[in-house]
Amino acid sequence: MAPEDHLEELKQELYRQSDSRFKIRRSRLSPFTSSPDYGWRDLSPRGGARRFLKFSWPKIFFIIAFIFFLVMLIVTLFVFWRGSNTVSVGNVGLEITGPAEVKAGEPITLQLAVTNKNNAPLEFVDLIVEYPAGARSADDLTKELVRQSEHLGTLSAGQVINRTLKAVLFGAEGNELGINVVIEYRLAGSNAIFDKTATHQLMIGAAPVDISVKIPPEINSNQEFPIDVEVVVNAESGVENLALLFNYPTGFRFKKALLKPSSGESLWLLGNLKAGAKKGFQIIGTLEGQADEQKTFRVLAGTVLPSDPEKIAVLYNSQEQVVLIKRPFVSLDVLVNGDAGEEQVASSQQRIDVEIEWRNNLPVTVTDGELTLTFTGQGLDPATVSPRNGFFRSSANTVIWDKRTEASLNSIEPGESGKVSVNFSSISLLASEAGLLRNPAIDLAIKFRGQREAEEEAPEQVETTLHKKIKLNSVIQLAAKVLYFTGPLKNEGLLPPKVGSQTTYTMVWSMVNSSNDLEAGRVKAILPPYIGWLAVQVPTNEILTFTPGESALGGGEIVWDLGTVRGGTGVASPPREVAFQIGFTPSVTQAGNVPALLGAPTLEGIDGFTRQPLSYIFNRPLDTNLTSDPQFKYGQDKVVK
Repeated sequence: MAPEDHLEELKQELYRQSDSRFKIRRSRLSPFTSSPDYGWRDLSPRGGARRFLKFSWPKIFFIIAFIFFLVMLIVTLFVFWRGSNTVSVGNVGLEITGPAEVKAGEPITLQLAVTNKNNAPLEFVDLIVEYPAGARSADDLTKELVRQSEHLGTLSAGQVINRTLKAVLFGAEGNELGINVVIEYRLAGSNAIFDKTATHQLMIGAAPVDISVKIPPEINSNQEFPIDVEVVVNAESGVENLALLFNYPTGFRFKKALLKPSSGESLWLLGNLKAGAKKGFQIIGTLEGQADEQKTFRVLAGTVLPSDPEKIAVLYNSQEQVVLIKRPFVSLDVLVNGDAGEEQVASSQQRIDVEIEWRNNLPVTVTDGELTLTFTGQGLDPATVSPRNGFFRSSANTVIWDKRTEASLNSIEPGESGKVSVNFSSISLLASEAGLLRNPAIDLAIKFRGQREAEEEAPEQVETTLHKKIKLNSVIQLAAKVLYFTGPLKNEGLLPPKVGSQTTYTMVWSMVNSSNDLEAGRVKAILPPYIGWLAVQVPTNEILTFTPGESALGGGEIVWDLGTVRGGTGVASPPREVAFQIGFTPSVTQAGNVPALLGAPTLEGIDGFTRQPLSYIFNRPLDTNLTSDPQFKYGQDKVVK
């Protein structure tokens, strides 16, 4: 069928009035009912008040902002036309002008400018400068600068005050230091304090002197090692009175130095050195410590305090060096009277026992061991040295143990140990043949040597050394006697003493100190309650005090304050002596007796060398039996009626 035929057919169907193929469906609508409105209608929405408020907030905010703007505009115009006396910290200027880098030890100059940019004056203005640690006065290097203050008074509006600061700063190269400046001020009619702060940062470019310290990083305990020291002057003007101070770690033992110390064993005064000058020397010593223990050496360079040459007043530079103690191949342990300390204290003529133990810490055998103990110092009595299984060579003051005297030294297996011993006595410090000995001591130097076996190489020698010091206490003695006929004071009264009648006696105290200085020395004794203190003494420059007792009749304590008594008093110089007078009035109950006049006196003090407390007690009380007076006769001691 041709397309035209289809179109014609559809056209006929479209216009057919009945029985159409296309049925049009219409939706069903409910009937619409309405009643007419009469009168005025309320056109406002629900919640009318809320809608009004919600709608009005922007307007209210805008009105408030506009009013605030008008008020501020009026205030601004008023201040502008009338002028302002308000003060702002931002209008207080504080400027610091100076170098950013400085050489340690050289003077620096800083310029300060304080400006008041406010329209009102600043009152009670104070300038405060705080310096970093170690700062010194440019005019006097011994004067330390910590804080400076200056009262500037009133700073008028627009006024500028200039100040110049001079100082000398010290520190290690590369250190950053800060100088703080503070301005404090008040306002007219106010007690409040305001401040303005500024900081000037500086860097230490170079120290006045460089210090070079070379120490082996690892050492064996108690084995000698060198310390090489060198200082180089960097300051263009040189340095004056340069000093070098060593702070040794615990366990270090100074042996010697190629340049002799100026004081003790740690201070060297190098004097005035020019720019570029070098000064160096070497120290030899030993260091005792546990295996794998670290020890720190510190060296300070600067000028010393005139009042205390052991302290650095102005520090130029400092260096630290850490040393590691290695475990020795053969370790040594030494006991002196059972104590393992590095220093021991003994008394005059005391018997001293020394025990030496060795141990092989190597994984191989040590052969041909030899152990020596050498005595030095002034305190040994060589005639008393008695070693066990050893030989004492008196010409060298050395005890020797080897495989011939001690079989265990022939071959020492890994981990094996052994021991030997020796005993001896110290000398008598009051013996006339010894003379005056200042700070006597016995130094012990113990050395082990042996051969370390090796599989392919020749045996290698191993060596270990150890040092001990035995300090000897000074010998102090006190003599006390009672005199009547002789002595520096004239006595009165009956002899023998009579009941009810006073007899006076002279007490004489004499003290001796053999070798070391005695510090805080004093003698004290008790007067019985029936003895009176007459307050008469010779010499008068000796400090003698009396404290009365509770008895109304008499008695009390007498103290002789000796202070420091030099070693050798009574040995190389006359003894220290004082005499004083007492009065004795016997009672009837003492008739026929020999009453005590003074309790046994006691001498005490601190040994300045060993730092040990010393004491000496007189062997008896002093009574009326005057055995020390050559004119005293038998029978004059007992009280008579």
